[in-house]
Amino acid sequence: MKKVIIFLMIVLVIFTLGGCQMETKYKTQEEQIEFLKKHESQMTEYVKSFNKTIQTVEFDWNATDTGVVGNGTPQGGGVVIRVSGYVNDDPKLGFYIAVNSTLESTSSFEPEQDIYFLSNGVAYLRQGE
Repeated sequence: MKKVIIFLMIVLVIFTLGGCQMETKYKTQEEQIEFLKKHESQMTEYVKSFNKTIQTVEFDWNATDTGVVGNGTPQGGGVVIRVSGYVNDDPKLGFYIAVNSTLESTSSFEPEQDIYFLSNGVAYLRQGE
C-alpha cells in the first residue's frame, strides 16, 4: 500500500509540472498572437506590397503555429511563428509569413523571411515588386 501511494504521488508531481509547462507555452503563444494582431495593419501592408493586384488581406489566426526554419543543419535556423491567410477574399489565394518567435522588436512587425504564396498546397517564395 505504501508503494502505491508513493507511486501515485510521483505521477501527480509529474503531471503537475507538465501541466504548468503546457500552460506557460499556451500563454506565450497567446501573447505572440496578440502582439501580431496589434500589428495587423503593418502585416497587411507588407502582404499588399508583393503584388499590386492584392486588394484585401485576411489572416487566419486559428491556423497560426510555430515551426523550425531549416538552414541545412540538424538544429535548424531558429523557431518562427507562421501566420497564414488569404488575399482578395479567395481562400485559394493563400499565403504565410514567418515571424521570429522571440518577437524582439515590440515597436514594429518585422518578418523573418519573405512571404510564401500557396498554390495547390505548394509554397512559392515571392520577392517584393
